[in-house]
Amino acid sequence: MCGIPFACVGNAHMKHVLKCLKPSFAPPGITTMRTTVLDGLYGEVILKHAAWPTNEILARHLTLTIDGWSNARMESIYSFNIIFPNRRVILLKSEDLSTTTHSGHNIAGA
Repeated sequence: MCGIPFACVGNAHMKHVLKCLKPSFAPPGITTMRTTVLDGLYGEVILKHAAWPTNEILARHLTLTIDGWSNARMESIYSFNIIFPNRRVILLKSEDLSTTTHSGHNIAGA
């Protein structure tokens, strides 16, 4: 994923650009992106998480990243990721923290 909101899929200008780049391509609708595509990516992440090689688990230098955003329903979603020395990124957890105060103390306890 490259950070483009799912809503862009239905945008007329985006459809025009995609049609110019590859006339035979039919982009999925926003509902498909939010369900089928996202569910598929989630499944891939779970499979990768279950198959961590021992050398990555035992790595001495890991980076924990936390990213937060508001989705289309204005829910505060946070993702917690680990970046390994070989630059592989694993999603540890993605959680709706809308009902939690957005303080460092509360986010760290999630």
